[in-house]
Amino acid sequence: MFEAVIFDWDGTLADTRKVITVSFKKALKEINLDVPTEYIERRIGIGASETFREILGAANRRVDEKIVKQLVERKSKVQIELAKEVALFEGSKELLEALQGKVKLGLASMNNRAVIMHLLQNNGMAKCFGTILT
Repeated sequence: MFEAVIFDWDGTLADTRKVITVSFKKALKEINLDVPTEYIERRIGIGASETFREILGAANRRVDEKIVKQLVERKSKVQIELAKEVALFEGSKELLEALQGKVKLGLASMNNRAVIMHLLQNNGMAKCFGTILT
């Protein structure tokens, strides 16, 4: 029997694709960049900072870490604002409830900690995980 199960949030327990792409696009709009949704979708999971660095580089913009940090903060803020639009995948909550007390549960995510904690609390799942790494 397993002692622990580690889950990812984005695309595993919750359908966050639309909210992630919208939040990237809104952050980029503030620096007058428009990137196709598909471009962003292909980079989900590598981390917001790295995604913004790639986008800036591809647009022949200087990759300034101060700007990257500001973009990540704006993206995270928008994601939190759109939290109500995030839907859990069918059976996610039930699976976690069924595993409670049987194995240790952890969550690992490339997403921002404030975003993850907000989404977990918003969906009544904050106490499901003994360990959360972001």
